[in-house]
Amino acid sequence: MSKKSKFLIAIIVLLIILLAIILLFILKPGQKAQPPGDLYGVWQVNGAFLEPGVETQLSLHIVVLEPAPDQPDTYLGTGCMKTEASGAHAPLSLQATYDAEMGSYSLNLLSTLIAPELEGGAAVVRLVGAAEMGSSGIRNDRLSGTAYTAAGEIPWSGEHTTHDIVLCPPGLDSALSFLGEFGIGRELATIPPLDVTHFNGETNIVSAQMRAEAPDGTAYLADYHTGIFSPDVNFIDQFGYDTHVVGTPPTGQSYQFTLLNVLGNPIFGVEDQDVFRRCEQGAGTNLRAVVHLLPDTDQVDYVEVLWDAPEIIPGYFDPENGNGFYQLVLESTPWREDGMMYGSESIQATHHIPWKSFEPGAAGFPSGHDYGISLAELEDGQYILFIGVYSYYDPPEGESGFDCRVQDSRHGLFLTKQGNQITVQPAGAISGFVFDEAGNPLANIAVNVDGLITGFHERVCSAENGYYLFTRLPLDTYTLSAGGFGTEDCPENSFATLTQPDVVVDLDRRVLEGLDITLSP
Repeated sequence: MSKKSKFLIAIIVLLIILLAIILLFILKPGQKAQPPGDLYGVWQVNGAFLEPGVETQLSLHIVVLEPAPDQPDTYLGTGCMKTEASGAHAPLSLQATYDAEMGSYSLNLLSTLIAPELEGGAAVVRLVGAAEMGSSGIRNDRLSGTAYTAAGEIPWSGEHTTHDIVLCPPGLDSALSFLGEFGIGRELATIPPLDVTHFNGETNIVSAQMRAEAPDGTAYLADYHTGIFSPDVNFIDQFGYDTHVVGTPPTGQSYQFTLLNVLGNPIFGVEDQDVFRRCEQGAGTNLRAVVHLLPDTDQVDYVEVLWDAPEIIPGYFDPENGNGFYQLVLESTPWREDGMMYGSESIQATHHIPWKSFEPGAAGFPSGHDYGISLAELEDGQYILFIGVYSYYDPPEGESGFDCRVQDSRHGLFLTKQGNQITVQPAGAISGFVFDEAGNPLANIAVNVDGLITGFHERVCSAENGYYLFTRLPLDTYTLSAGGFGTEDCPENSFATLTQPDVVVDLDRRVLEGLDITLSP
C-alpha cells in the first residue's frame, strides 16, 4: 500500500471518530431541547377519566404553539384530544410555562372527553400538571398531574410517543354541541324604546371566545359569561358567552357565530347561525305581591307575585301554549357586583318566590322554574323585582326562535328582608320632557328629585329628545327640579332653576308620566 493510500485511510478514520464524538455530544442523555418545540407531537396519558378504578387512555395532539403575549417563557397551544375508548377527537387548548433551570413545563390543558357512558356523551376535562423533559429524544419525557371533571379530581400520567405533528381529523363528533343566538332586550320605559342586541353562546367545546359576525362584516367578540339563569355553565362541563351592543339588528339577515381557540383563531367546523325576525309583544305591568305565612306561624312560606300580562300573539307570544315565557328577576338595590339574586321563568302571570332553599333550575310554582337563591338565603336588605316578557316562535331550520325580551322598568316591586320577615312595596317612576320656552327639546339638562319623607335623592340627564326618567322610586312626596345646575354627566347651563313641589308617588299613582318641564333663560 502506498504512503498516499495510507494517508487517505488515516484521514477517513479520523473523520469518522470526529463525527462519532459530535453525534455523542448531540445525543447526550439529559441534553435539553429548545422550548417549545420539545412539546410538539403526541402524548399518551392514562387515568380513570370515565369510570372510577378503570384506566382510560387519551391521546393529546399538540399541533400549534405560540408565545403568550406579555408572559415570558409561556406558550399557548392548540390541537386535539382523542378519547381512545370511543376513538373520537375534540379540540384542545393548552398553556405551558417553561422552567429553564428544571427543563420542565407547568401545563394547563382543556379538552372534551367523548364516550357513550358520559351524560350527553361528552364532558369537559382539565388536565393540570407538569411535563418533565428528559433528553432531546422522547424516551424520558413524562407527564403527570391532576385532572378536574364534574365528577371530581383524578390523578393521571403519560409519556411522549412522537415528536411528529399528527394533524387532527376534520369535522366534529356528534356529542359536541354549540348554540349561538342573538336577540334584543327592549326597554319600554324610555321614549323611544331602547333596544340592546345581545349575543349569547353555549357549548361543551373547549374555547376561549365566541365571535358573532353581522351581515355587513362587523364582528363582535363575546367573552365567558354565566348567571343565575345558566346554572349548567360551570366552565367544566359547559362554556357560556355573552356580549351586547346598543341598537336593533336588521330583520331577516343571518348572523354567523364561531368559536375561537386560545390563539384567537376559529375552531375548524364549529359554526352556527341565527336570524332576528320580530319584536312585537308588550311588557308585564302592575307588579304586586302578597306575603304568605306558614299556618299558625309568623314564618314566611312564599311571596306570591302577580302582574298584568301583555296581549297574547298566537304562535309568537303565548306562554301557556309553548310560545315564550315570563321572567322574574330579583336584584340588589342599589346595584351590587353580585347582581341578580333570584329569578324564575313562568308560563302564567303569577309565581311563588320560595322561602326554602332549592336546586337552581328546580320546578317552580304554579309553573316554570326557580333559579339563583331562595328568600331564606338572601342577606338582610332591600331588593327590587322586575318582570321580563320573552317571545318564542317555531323557528325555521338553523334559527333559535328567540328574538325578543321586553321590560318596562317603570313597573317594579321593592322587597325588603329583615331576619325572617319580608315586606313588599311597589316601586314608583316619574318621567317627562324638558323644553325651552319655544317648545324645543333640551338635551343634557340635569333633573333632580328629592323625597320629603324617605330622603331619597337622585339626578338624571335629559336625553337628546329632552326625555328624562326616574325609576326605582320609593313611595313618597317629591320635589322635582331642573335648570342651571349640572352633574358629572351633564354640564351646568344658563337656564333658571324651576322647582315643582308636592309630586306624589303612592299606591294609586305609582307611575307618573307627562311631567314636562319648561325652562326659561
